[in-house]
Amino acid sequence: MPFSSLPDALSSGAELLNRLPLGVSIYRLDDPDDALSFRLIYGNPASGDITGLDLTAEVGRLLTEIAPGVDETGVLDAYLDVVRTGEPRDLGTIEYGDDRITRSTYAVQAVPIDEGAVAVVFDDVSDRHEVLALREAQDRLAKEEDRSRTLLDALDDVIFVYPLRPDGPGSFIAFNAAAVRRYGYTADELREMSIADILDTKRFDAGMAVDELRRERKGQFESVHRTREGQRLYMSTSARLVEYDGQLCVVSLSRDDANRRQFRRDIARANRVLEDAVAERTAQLEAFSEDLKILHAITTADHASTEARYTAYLEAGCEMFDLPVGILAATPFDVATGQRLYHLDAIVSPDPSIQAGLTIPIREAFCDAVVRTGETVAYPDASEIVPDHPACSDRGFRAYIGSPVTVDGEMYGTLNFVSPEPRPGGFTSSERDLLEVMTQAVGRQISLDRAERSRVEAETLYRSVLEAASEGIYGLDLDGKTTFVNAAAVEMTGWTVAEQVGSRQHDLIHHHRPDGEAYPATDCHIYATLHDGEPRSVDTEVFWRKDGTAFPVSYAVTPILDDGEIAGAVVLFRERMPEVLAAGDADRAVALLRSVMSATPDGVMAFTAVRAEGDIVDFEILLVNPRAGEILDRPAAGLVGRRLLEVFPGNVEAGLFEMYARIADGGATASIVVPYHADGFATSFRVTAAPLPSEDGLIVTFADVVDAEAVVLEAEPADADRDA
Repeated sequence: MPFSSLPDALSSGAELLNRLPLGVSIYRLDDPDDALSFRLIYGNPASGDITGLDLTAEVGRLLTEIAPGVDETGVLDAYLDVVRTGEPRDLGTIEYGDDRITRSTYAVQAVPIDEGAVAVVFDDVSDRHEVLALREAQDRLAKEEDRSRTLLDALDDVIFVYPLRPDGPGSFIAFNAAAVRRYGYTADELREMSIADILDTKRFDAGMAVDELRRERKGQFESVHRTREGQRLYMSTSARLVEYDGQLCVVSLSRDDANRRQFRRDIARANRVLEDAVAERTAQLEAFSEDLKILHAITTADHASTEARYTAYLEAGCEMFDLPVGILAATPFDVATGQRLYHLDAIVSPDPSIQAGLTIPIREAFCDAVVRTGETVAYPDASEIVPDHPACSDRGFRAYIGSPVTVDGEMYGTLNFVSPEPRPGGFTSSERDLLEVMTQAVGRQISLDRAERSRVEAETLYRSVLEAASEGIYGLDLDGKTTFVNAAAVEMTGWTVAEQVGSRQHDLIHHHRPDGEAYPATDCHIYATLHDGEPRSVDTEVFWRKDGTAFPVSYAVTPILDDGEIAGAVVLFRERMPEVLAAGDADRAVALLRSVMSATPDGVMAFTAVRAEGDIVDFEILLVNPRAGEILDRPAAGLVGRRLLEVFPGNVEAGLFEMYARIADGGATASIVVPYHADGFATSFRVTAAPLPSEDGLIVTFADVVDAEAVVLEAEPADADRDA
């Protein structure tokens, strides 16, 4: 069957599903509120064999189109309940048939899987129901027939009737000719005997049988009887309690079925083998489903730290695979040798000598094969497969399973589970699939953690810039309530941060036109932008401070957009002062900028593009802060006016020049961690670059980092948001 629409969690288990002798069909719920919207996305070969349909042709159709009468059975509501609750359900037996599906009785179970889908496991149990119906029919016939002697004597089966007294079975009060023939006793002798006289009580618990008859009023028993000569008879007995001759009696019908019992034993033995195989595969599937729930819970839960989350993954994996050691390792390149290393990011181990932070050459770890092949590798007993491997010969590890962890399409490292003891049973395909699902979850989490760190760093820098700005800046939500203010806004208005945040800005800082006339918030340019999303600027307006004094301002308001929708606005305003004071403010702003540039722990450089026929061929260095000179080991003043590729040609090979050109030509702000092995450096830099439209260039901040791989961390939002 096609797997293109299967959820990720099950697509890798295709081989297991295709081999199951049970029918497995997977339906996706198109409409969460409509039980009629279940659509078939997969059916294994057994499901086609059981139903008689070519399910390859049915994939993509609604279940109500495939089986029009299914809505009358009530299973659709049950499937919907499974999807909503996330709990599996045993639907028992369901009888169904239509023009294309032969009417049969099916045993059905429904198991939830992710992405709004349900897996239905089913089997045709019609034969078992027919046998049960036959037995019930025989019981009804026995109850309705006349304990006619002629009829009884005509039967080859042995029939006994005896009272069931409080102290146990009494003597036989009726029996047929077959009883006399089979046991060798005369009729007179049998009348003096009870069932206990012919039972082999060592092989049958008569007391338990009596208790069952009293409780259930009927029963089926397998027992061994003895003839007068001591011959053993293997009898199958059907017994029932009836009112007979004014007393509670047992009516039993026994048949010598030694041959049939042997045949049944052979069939039962074969069935047990088959059932064990089915049960094992079903258990694997159920365990896989439960393990997926555990991984989902770890992924969505709140953890005290990223390390705690990875430890939770490892602890879960150690339990799932029954291996004591779990390791999440990065496999970075050694900048000195160019070879990969094996660095333990997180570990769960009973051995305290193995701790996170340990770094060894990758050749000493089993995961060298994982990195080399890019695939899951498993060693049930490494001493038989790679006996000379250092992880086996030196560290004593025997069982191993590991899989590659990729982050944003690049190899990050490996997720491994090991044990000093071998694993004689090996690793199942389900366990391999489970590990690969786990590594995908870990890889996504590492990517999210990187993005979050980048976001926090960007937000910290953003807030630092806001606080350092001489202009007043505040943000508004759609209702015009203040979400943040900077120090300059507090200083100019006199309203504290606590007083402004959460309040409507127009209610605190009253707006007046230049002629002094106040106007309502509905006429304000700021609220107009919140309404239509258009940026606006105002040359002169009058604000009122908390102390009641007025001051003229000019301001600009820019909308904040979220997926194209207006989410708020940012307002930047400056006080309009005489030209002499304005010059003083400019000097103050320059001094403040210089202070920020000197205090920042990162290197800061600004560039203007050098173009030839419109294309950027190099960059001229406009600005270098002292920290940049320290990182680059060159005087900052000596770099200003030089061209980038003349001083640092390695920017081309590292890919930085291409990124800078893209950003200077209108690209978005970007961050990257990149190895830099040129111009006398053997390290990695974390670089953040943003466009500088006024200079036809860009501004770059950078810092020296260790053991990182080149990967884009985060892109800035749209132009309107960036301007805000």
